[in-house]
Amino acid sequence: SPYKYYLKHLPGTLSTKTTAKSVRVHLRCELSLAKKRKLQDRLEKATADPLSSQELIRHLEESIALLHFDIRDTIVREKHYREELAVGKVKSNPKYFYSYAKKFSRQKQSISMLFDNNDNICTDPQQIANILQNQFTSVFSNPEDTDLSAADFAPPPIHSRFEDIHLSFTEEDVASAIDDIKQDAASGPDGIPAVLLKSCKLALARPVHLLWSLSF
Repeated sequence: SPYKYYLKHLPGTLSTKTTAKSVRVHLRCELSLAKKRKLQDRLEKATADPLSSQELIRHLEESIALLHFDIRDTIVREKHYREELAVGKVKSNPKYFYSYAKKFSRQKQSISMLFDNNDNICTDPQQIANILQNQFTSVFSNPEDTDLSAADFAPPPIHSRFEDIHLSFTEEDVASAIDDIKQDAASGPDGIPAVLLKSCKLALARPVHLLWSLSF
């Protein structure tokens, strides 16, 4: 079958546990990529040839764009399929789920270079460690130390005195603030979901406005 041929002639690309659906997806992508490369070669030759018509060049560009979209759409659908498959096995086969999720975990990367105080590039690991240590030491403060010096920067200038009038707002402001809450925002200590607040914003605007107004 073409699936066995694909597994045989593309070692390392797929494992023996790959499903038939995944094989079809990979095979379709490989064929589309090969076709795309051929069209790109034809496009380069047509662009370099002054006798080539603009209609041919435009047709090749559109064909390449469609292939690119098809490849991307195929990969996205395969990714969604694998995600649904992994989520569906959370209870029955948690090892499969966590092994799938681990593939997308971020890998720790080492620091390749830093600039020292003289703007010289440092690539030696020991020098990089010393630079980081000096930086962390310069900004570190012991929270248990009682002999802390005040900040050495000047306070910002105050151009106008804060008045209670600056806290005035209307019921419309309350409704607008509720609108700004994201639909999937986490509930607060009261356990009221955001979707309920947004659905009842008009009914809640007046009592919330009264409560806030009386608290000043």
